[in-house]
This record gives sequence, C-alpha cells and structure tokens, in this order.
Amino acid sequence: MIEILIVEDEPGARTGLARLIEGLDYRVRTAADGETALRMHREKAADIVLTDWCMPGLSGLDVCAALKNAPAAPYVIMMTALDGGSRLTEALRAGADEFVRKPIDFDELEARLLVASRLVTALLKLSDQNARLLRNSERFFVEARVDPLTGAGNRAAFSEAMARTASEVTRYARRASLAICDIDFFKQLNDRYGHVAGDVALQRVTAAIRGALRGSDTLFRYGGDELVALLPEQSLADALVAMERVRAVVNALAIPLPASPTGHLTISVGGAEYGDDWVA
Repeated sequence: MIEILIVEDEPGARTGLARLIEGLDYRVRTAADGETALRMHREKAADIVLTDWCMPGLSGLDVCAALKNAPAAPYVIMMTALDGGSRLTEALRAGADEFVRKPIDFDELEARLLVASRLVTALLKLSDQNARLLRNSERFFVEARVDPLTGAGNRAAFSEAMARTASEVTRYARRASLAICDIDFFKQLNDRYGHVAGDVALQRVTAAIRGALRGSDTLFRYGGDELVALLPEQSLADALVAMERVRAVVNALAIPLPASPTGHLTISVGGAEYGDDWVA
C-alpha cells in the first residue's frame, strides 16, 4: 500500500486531509512541521509527501530541498495558497514533483495522488527488477569462474587471480607461490572404474586439498586431473611444506588405485615462487 506523509501545521486541515486520503485506501502519517516530517521520513521512508508551503520553522521549500537529496527521495506534492506562476517554478526547482492550490479541491488532489501512486509503483517495480538483475549478474559472474564438477576456480578465474597476484607482488614487494597438483595414474583410474568413479575421486581430492590450505589460499582446476593452488605471502620453501601436508591428506583418502605403486591414489606436486618471473 502506498504511504503518504502529510506535512501541515494547521491541526484541523491536517486531520481533515488525513481522513479524506485514508478513505482513498492510502496509508497516512502526519507531521505538524518540517523538522518532524524529515525525521519521520528518515525513520521510515514515505512514498508520497504532501506538504504545505508556509509553515513555521522549515518551509515547504526547505522540506522539498531536503527530501530531494534523501537516499529514498519520495514524490512531493506542494500545497499553497500563494498565487503566481513564479511560485510554481520555485516549488519545482526546490524539488517538488506536483503542485496543488489551497483551498484544496479534493477531486483534483485525488487525481494528483492517483498519478503519483502510479509513478511510485512503477519506480518500485523497476527498482525490484534492477536489484534482481544485479543479483543474477553477480551470480552468473561467480558461476562463470567456478568449475562445475569440483567447485574449484576454473581457468578463467585462475588467469584473473594470477594477474592480480603478479600486480600485488610487483607493486607492494610481496611474496607469492604457486603449486601444481597432478593426480597420478588418473587415466588408469578412469579406465578401470569408469569416468563416474573418476569424477568422484577428483571431487574428493579437491575437497581434501582445499581443506588443507589456508583460508587466504585459492584452488583452481587447471586441466582434467591438474589442480593449481595459489599461495599468497608464501615463499617457495613455505609452499612446499604446505604441499607436503596436502599430499599427506590426499594419501589418507586411500582411494583404491591398483595401477599406483602404493595401491591407492596419490598426487605429485611442483612449486614455484614469483620473483621477476615465476621461477622454480
């Protein structure tokens, strides 16, 4: 339901307007002065503000100017007994969207409110659509950089992360290392047990590696059976220690693989540290 905030310093006029507008199926709040109206709008934004021009303290023009710069700017209708075309221009320049003269012709006001409510409804609908599009865009952006099988980053995400890391290392004299994890005898696993079993094994290995890495490290699927870990703020020596921990975690999975000398799935790891270039 559209909510209207009436700003009117004369009590009888304020009460009468509120009753009449409530009869048109709007939700109505009232304020006796501009300061109160602005506070009420900050606490809970109104859709339409119907404000008198001449009031003690803040005038209707002051209210318009303040609401125009508010985060949730409402539709503003200015009420005044003042005459002259220059008054209309002054009100519009201050931020008013519409203008009605006092004494109020209720049929005219009803028409003005109908136009305002249609515009507010259309803008709210457009805002909802834009928010939904933004959420979808963000979701699609993330999904486009995730390997659907393992949940690790894909090649596109890896390329972007490498570029960011290289820039940070160069600009801020930081360290970073890279580790490539290759599943040993993965083809034989697929040949013996089938690709579904190979996919499950790859998922388990990926989850195990991710669990063994630090929160600041990032894991990517680089190829069919190759995973790459990007390790910021680590020297090559530190990275190799971390990768030994990763190898132990994968060994502990004990995924059967007769083709392997150990009788279960293992990984081989190679590392490099970023200097002037990536060097082993």
